[in-house]
Amino acid sequence: MTKEVQPVDSSSNSAILQPSPYSVFSGAQTEALARDDFTNLAVLLRYAREGSWSFALYSHVSAREEVVSALKTLLQPMPAYEWTYSPERPSPLSYLDSLSEQQRRERAVVFFFDLERAPDAVWKLLDYNRELFSAQPHGLVFWVTSAGRGRAMRVSPHFWSQRSAVFDFRLAPGPLPLLSEWAQRSDVAIDDWENILRQIRITQGLLDELLAAPEVSPSVMATQYLRLGKLSYYVDRLDDARSHLNAAESLAAQTDNLELQANV
Repeated sequence: MTKEVQPVDSSSNSAILQPSPYSVFSGAQTEALARDDFTNLAVLLRYAREGSWSFALYSHVSAREEVVSALKTLLQPMPAYEWTYSPERPSPLSYLDSLSEQQRRERAVVFFFDLERAPDAVWKLLDYNRELFSAQPHGLVFWVTSAGRGRAMRVSPHFWSQRSAVFDFRLAPGPLPLLSEWAQRSDVAIDDWENILRQIRITQGLLDELLAAPEVSPSVMATQYLRLGKLSYYVDRLDDARSHLNAAESLAAQTDNLELQANV
């Protein structure tokens, strides 16, 4: 007997968008949630019978994080895990192997972030070990920018060709919205490793966008570098921390913000 698959209801995507303590902008960029690609990705992750991997394209870190948050809510009670590239833990496959026996056995969604910050050797390992990814019971989603897609095609051609799909959440170019309260502060939450890496990836993504935007105030840039410097220090990336904090100090000196200058 064939089971009829019920479509995922994403008619009220604003209701499944849970507020994040690390929201980048003051308003949600729900355009990405209204796309057919959001529904199609949710359907694939919920109903695919075997392990699969897909690529999700993004241009704005805020839209990426909103899609991930909405998918986690929509797909409950299916477990959802996150892996963020770091020099300390560079292998996606090692991360999957580190899950408990029960976690490895039951179907889950795993989001992979910032692979394009990894050296080519990591991408080549995806190519060499693609059959091990095929054996996973999970739905794997690799988030990349347009440049990251090109790199995947070039460095991991076999892994790329065996993807289940590519989902596009890139937004049209335009002025950046107002920054959220969190993005305007340099506060960090030092609790667990994964949450620190989450804050690093969001801050790095936001900083990349701000560097490409015209006429961003030195105080805004200094705040991002200051937060990134603090986070880098707590994961023992001391050279990175020193570089980011020096950039924050230089930018803060260009402002009249005495509190910011004192913090750096």
